[in-house]
Formats: sequence, structure tokens, C-alpha cells
Amino acid sequence: MLTAKLFAGAACVLTLLAVIATQMPGFSTELYIFDWYFVFPGRSGIMLMGALICTVLAFVCFAVARWTRRPLSQPLTLVSFALISLSFIVWLASSFLISENTLHNHPHVAAQWGSILGSIFCILAGIALFAGSLLWRLFWALIGMARSRPSSF
Repeated sequence: MLTAKLFAGAACVLTLLAVIATQMPGFSTELYIFDWYFVFPGRSGIMLMGALICTVLAFVCFAVARWTRRPLSQPLTLVSFALISLSFIVWLASSFLISENTLHNHPHVAAQWGSILGSIFCILAGIALFAGSLLWRLFWALIGMARSRPSSF
């Protein structure tokens, strides 16, 4: 339940940051990689996306703990929480460093894009780790239910 509360708290903080970020001038950034074209949302979009992800993960933590009567693995969910929350912090910090003028003229643009893409990768890794913990808990809950059922043979 600790991680569910942490995810819910992070969702509240990210929603508050999204409301604050709407008051600041921001823009969506564009990235061209060979033939691919990516548009990353502005600061408020990043925070709203983070709030949505944290809300869904908090709901899943509460629902699984209620349904299986045991919470998810706490070390795995704490690591996934750390990966996801720190990645959104890095993404937000990188979006503050990138502006319209520095997109093409600044020598450190590659490092800024690297940090943004690295934070996206860490968010996906945190979600994958959370999903693995969820599948493990559901698997053992189904095994436990199958063992407690009397056999019909």
C-alpha cells in the first residue's frame, strides 16, 4: 500500500505542476531522426501525462491489493516508482533547458535530447517492471485459487 500512496501523491504533485506550467510560456519540441518526426509535448503536457500514468498505477496497486488480499512486491514497485518519478523530473528539467533559440544553435542540444530520450526509456522500464510485478502477483493469486478449489475428479 505504500507504493500506491506514493503513486497517488506523485499524481497530485504532477497535476499541481501541470497547472503551474500552463501559466509559463512553453512550446512543444520537435525532433527529426532520419525519416522519423517526433513531437514532444510542452511542460504541462509532460506533467499531465505523468499524472495520468501515476494515477493509473496507484489505482492498479490499490485494486490488486484489494483483490488478492496481498500487495504487490514492495521492492519492485518502489524501484519502478523511483524510475518513473525521477524520469519525469529529468524530463521536466530538460524541457526547461531547451528553448526555441537553443534547438539548433546550442552545442549541448544532443545532451539535452539524450536526457529526454533516456528519461522516456526509464519511464518505459519502470512501467515494464511494474507490469512484471503485477503479472507475478496475479499468477500466484490464480495458483492459490486453483489449489484451494476442490478437485472434481
